[in-house]
Amino acid sequence: MIRIEAVLKKYFLSVSLILCVMFSSISAAEISQEKQLEIIENYMYVTGQLTKAQSASFIEQNKLTKLPIKCGMAAVRDFKLNYDKLSSQILKSTGVQLQDRPDFLNATRTSPSGKFLIHYTTSGENAVYSSVAGGAEGYIDSVAGILDEVYEHEVNVLGYPEPIHDSFYVAGGDEKYDVYLLNLSGAFYGLTYSDSVLYNVDSTVITATAFLELDNDYKEFSIYSNRPLDAVRVTAAHEFFHMVQFGIDYTESEVVSNIIAGPTWMEMSAVWMEEEVYDDINDYYVYLPFFFNSPMSSIQQYDSFSDFHPYGSVVFPLFLSQKFDRNIIKSIWMKCGEYGAGPNFLEVTGEVIDSASSGTETFETAFSEFALWNYFTGSRAGLAPAGIGYSERRSYVAEFSENPAVKEIRVENNFPFTVLGNSNFEYNPAHNAAFYLTLRNIDHLVPDYTCVDSTTAIDTTYWICN
Repeated sequence: MIRIEAVLKKYFLSVSLILCVMFSSISAAEISQEKQLEIIENYMYVTGQLTKAQSASFIEQNKLTKLPIKCGMAAVRDFKLNYDKLSSQILKSTGVQLQDRPDFLNATRTSPSGKFLIHYTTSGENAVYSSVAGGAEGYIDSVAGILDEVYEHEVNVLGYPEPIHDSFYVAGGDEKYDVYLLNLSGAFYGLTYSDSVLYNVDSTVITATAFLELDNDYKEFSIYSNRPLDAVRVTAAHEFFHMVQFGIDYTESEVVSNIIAGPTWMEMSAVWMEEEVYDDINDYYVYLPFFFNSPMSSIQQYDSFSDFHPYGSVVFPLFLSQKFDRNIIKSIWMKCGEYGAGPNFLEVTGEVIDSASSGTETFETAFSEFALWNYFTGSRAGLAPAGIGYSERRSYVAEFSENPAVKEIRVENNFPFTVLGNSNFEYNPAHNAAFYLTLRNIDHLVPDYTCVDSTTAIDTTYWICN
């Protein structure tokens, strides 16, 4: 049992917070038949191998009618990383085929920097957007310029290593990064397709080459139907950063349901990169409710590639980069690469926070403040004390009171409040998540309770109140 006394924090108003911060390590094992079918179906969906009826069923089952999936990368990576664990009978029964690079686009354009080779067509269902000055060719010129812009910022300005070139095998062709403009039918913004995986000396997969697929016109995306270049911008920033990640640590994952999956750090940091390169577009705003309306869900949550929570979890790298500086994201990625294959994100982040703060902060203390920043958003943004809160916090919709996970408990004279340190406590958040508790009638509390001046850690649970 954990007995938790009151902790005075002058800027907490009448809100207390329970955090669960935890590190875990799980070994991959055999995959259930149900999960195998899910991995295969996800791959078939993003590579266009489902029939029209099957696609419609997939969209309905995964509740994808309101928002498009931001990125199809995870579906391909899950399939490839776990391919040797998939039953040959199930593979045969589903009819799934490993996708080759698209070979039906009849035109190419090299970007001005010479870094990218864009594959496209101006006719048929994959015809690129043409309602711009210069028509289809003008659109391709703009796409080429955007790709160079993204490379310049991510590699030359931020200092990330450039992705691995694919010229060492026939399909790769040359040193240029291949980008294919295809009709993705509004299913997702884009895709980083891991092409050739490279093995370490101990035979573990550690890096990979890749090519990019972007939508040909973004007409199916209502908010971008008349401004497709903004969709190209955020998608190029996101997907090219996946290429960068693949060159550092292709296997950085959580282990979910005993399989190598859960690229939560990959996805949240790729959405962070959208904001870093194109701060004024703010595409990620529409995915934030999937984080803010589920404060008890872990920042490592990954149900499948169609789970929007990892995109909304972009607030964690945003918090880190605004509390420390933007280089902390690169430091985490580079150290993940140093650690090699496996889920290293949590351990690495703790080490990097310790270094960035000169030993004054830990993952646990930083996460406690992260949960505080999340409270002072939206309608509460103006109440944030100095030094607390995101730069764009007023635009973040975060009405916790509308969430069924947020409870109000009238403690009256029953204080200190006792929380059981086990999973039976109905308000326990998941690991690396938070629970917000509103305390009423605090003036009526019996005055003989212990007060300290800072956040106190007890086991893996934090309790903060006024």
